[in-house]
Amino acid sequence: MNRILALALLLGASLGSTATYTFTANVADGLATVRIELGQHRSSKRFDMPAWAPGDYAILDYGQYVRSIQFKRNGQVVEHKPGSGPNTWDIPSGADSVEYTIAPSRGNFTPNLRMRDKETFISGPGVFGWFEGAAKEQQSLWLTRPNADWKVVSSLRTGQQEPNRAEVIAADYDELIDAPIVAGPGVRVHEFIVGGKPHWIVGYGQTEGVDLPAFAAVSKGAPEQALLLFGELPYQRYLFMFDFGGPGGGLEHRDSARMGISPRQSPASARGLIYHEYVHTFNVKRIRAEALGPFDYTKPAITGTLWWLEGVTDYYGEVFQMRAGHISRNDFVAEMRGTFDQVSSGRYLEVSADESSRRVWETRGSFGFGGISYYTKGRAAGALLDLAIRAHSGGKRSLDDVMRKLWDECKDDRPGYKDARIRELCVEFGGAALGPIYDATIMKAGPMPFAEALKPWPFVMFSRDQGFVVAADANAADFAQWPLPIKR
Repeated sequence: MNRILALALLLGASLGSTATYTFTANVADGLATVRIELGQHRSSKRFDMPAWAPGDYAILDYGQYVRSIQFKRNGQVVEHKPGSGPNTWDIPSGADSVEYTIAPSRGNFTPNLRMRDKETFISGPGVFGWFEGAAKEQQSLWLTRPNADWKVVSSLRTGQQEPNRAEVIAADYDELIDAPIVAGPGVRVHEFIVGGKPHWIVGYGQTEGVDLPAFAAVSKGAPEQALLLFGELPYQRYLFMFDFGGPGGGLEHRDSARMGISPRQSPASARGLIYHEYVHTFNVKRIRAEALGPFDYTKPAITGTLWWLEGVTDYYGEVFQMRAGHISRNDFVAEMRGTFDQVSSGRYLEVSADESSRRVWETRGSFGFGGISYYTKGRAAGALLDLAIRAHSGGKRSLDDVMRKLWDECKDDRPGYKDARIRELCVEFGGAALGPIYDATIMKAGPMPFAEALKPWPFVMFSRDQGFVVAADANAADFAQWPLPIKR
């Protein structure tokens, strides 16, 4: 069997200038070769590999996986030297092409390059670098297939399809490396429609006996609930990419998510991961902090709101599951009780959500600084802020209003929000009392302000020993709606 894959990227064709990326995977050698040609009499004096990948808040220095790099100009080898860090090369006289070999690697949540006899998976940050000056152009990716049985699947726009190669198109380098590609004869796709938009369940890896329609039945509620909350689905197509038998965890992308699960795992048991990663297509990929777009892949992107981007995403993953009917309200409340209990002792009382977010780059794992997870702390914070806004607005507003307002302000590639904006919106929808409640919940270490948050609801209390205590009149309309949408 032919084990060689070739990928060719044509950059900037609409501008009259072209750069061509050629990717060759050799399964036997365990390395891939990447060649990049600028073309059109262009040259550049700097070449970079990303230091990190969007969604994975850790410096991983993908330049370390580059081997045997060589730059040329007009077909002649030119001198290069190390740049300012491990991911940068300077070319004093300029180069119009580069060739290097790249080793497989993975981040905290996903492989970047995995090559097998019958399948290749590529997530761009660990594979493709860029010449300075050539990153903002349209990019056309040609995949030459070893044989006609190889499917090529990604969220990128489909271009020309020829017998031995297939084209996908990205608007720029950002879009290219944020759209993982899987290619092989065994890649399976099942489609369902929500809001007039196709959604693909993509199965690869150990897919024998896997029921993709069953995964579609579980996944469908996520875009349905997003459509109800936001009023629109902002993509042409969305891919739930299931890596059956691959390393666990998931990583969000703008119009897709890669999720590693066991081939024996039921769709229901994967539901939490599915909904979390899908919510990210709104919260992170479009509702994003100012530091997270446009991307600078050369240095940490520091924000104090990863608790919101990860933890509140986790909260809305649970909210969407309940609203979709996958879990009962009692199960939802019990889940939140457990989360509140987690953040009410130990290191969670010593590190604020803001500090855990800002300083995550100082630690390993991309989960948070100071021995606490901003997933867990942010999930608790999202639940408490939702309750507080509902309580202090007399049941007329909720965290949904904050999320929708951020959506309106950030969608369509507008600049990301400033960190203080979330506090401002909590006050706008919950009243002045939400200011100090937010500060105590997010900006300060110590216990979360349950009493202050729930003060207008005297029938709802919280204690570490008893968890939520709901008195006899808990059927009051305002509390009984949590976390359902407030009807207007």
